[in-house]
Amino acid sequence: MSLNAYDRNRLGQIFDDYYDRVYTFLYFRVKNTALTEELASETFLKVAEKYKTYNPEKGALSTWIFTIAMNQLRSNYRSFKGKETINLEDIENLNGGADTEACLEANETKAAILRLLNELDERQHSIITLKYYGGLSNKEISDIMNISETNVSTILNRAIKKLRNILEKRDEFSDFAYKSQEGKR
Repeated sequence: MSLNAYDRNRLGQIFDDYYDRVYTFLYFRVKNTALTEELASETFLKVAEKYKTYNPEKGALSTWIFTIAMNQLRSNYRSFKGKETINLEDIENLNGGADTEACLEANETKAAILRLLNELDERQHSIITLKYYGGLSNKEISDIMNISETNVSTILNRAIKKLRNILEKRDEFSDFAYKSQEGKR
């Protein structure tokens, strides 16, 4: 692949503009730092390889990039189907200090969000992560998912309602459990 100076600069700009969004989207899908880095690298390698084939008349650049990321994700799921792995790098090192409590709270919040997202079906999970972690518009998501914008909006609203219901049920259970414990004192 030989690129002129303009194309090299353009690819560098694309990487700078989209890497963090793609990384965040992928991380909230695979929940593994090393795998996320690998998938993000593979995504941008494909972007560089296929750069000359991108046609702006067919869709937005963000749609094209996130479609490549989704395809990398699907390919990964197919190759690791049924094999659960954990990366030791994802286990936080506690080093004591002023930031330890804030770090623990942030990790607990992240873990709670990931558990909530896992309660959604695959399509809802994809749309939520593309929207809120990928920062894509409903139009861009509809292009990636091959569904209408209206359908994206409907699925997004239903997913949010489902997440709210799950949270409300957990709050009700927490209140019940707390009150039950109070009665035992």
